[in-house]
Amino acid sequence: MDLEKNFARFQFLDHRISELIVKNTIQNYDEDSVSGRTLDADFKVLHVGELEGQHTGLIQLYVNISLEMRDDTALAIRVLMEGAFACPIADINIEGFTRMLELNGTSALYSIARGLILSISAQTMNGVNVRIPLMNVVAWHNSKYANQVEQKEEPAGD
Repeated sequence: MDLEKNFARFQFLDHRISELIVKNTIQNYDEDSVSGRTLDADFKVLHVGELEGQHTGLIQLYVNISLEMRDDTALAIRVLMEGAFACPIADINIEGFTRMLELNGTSALYSIARGLILSISAQTMNGVNVRIPLMNVVAWHNSKYANQVEQKEEPAGD
């Protein structure tokens, strides 16, 4: 089967991890002593442009995860990464490319961050790993922009 004809026109070019912070005070992990878990993440488009007949874009994603044990943060991992993507100009306009960057780019980077957090947590907690949930990036995107519109529409305080 010739898979090349099924390749997406929107392509992942490269990524980098610009910040990785790990705090671990866990000596013996005990699931029963976990008193809380927090997950925070966000994305933003850093650049959209054109180069050699391609729309190009750079998107940034951060993911913060922490575990609290006995009401104290025992494990905290922060990942900040950027990813570069491209698509032929003939295939889509700049607005469509930007939306693809936000949806597909965020999805690709979030998947990389999930694997990284899984690996780092397993290495720092003697084989116990932290799995972060899959994300519905379309719903995440829609709620992020709905919240921004709501905040803009709120009247300023007197």
